[in-house]
Amino acid sequence: RKLSDARKPSRAVAAAPTRRLTVDVPDYLLKDIKDRSTSKDVTVKYTVVTAFHKAGFHVAAADLVEDGRRGK
Repeated sequence: RKLSDARKPSRAVAAAPTRRLTVDVPDYLLKDIKDRSTSKDVTVKYTVVTAFHKAGFHVAAADLVEDGRRGK
């Protein structure tokens, strides 16, 4: 029996290698980023990368991982 395309297991696409980006932001902005991440149960990295994506920067789908935290 054939699976429809919608039900076929997708091949995992590896996320791109990462590099650290260090920026200084106002305290209130960092608090807001952390609060939003916590309320949505996602990582700060996901929140920031999603913001870059929404601002028009190219972000591959494999790099938009909602929760990369350990032990979850």
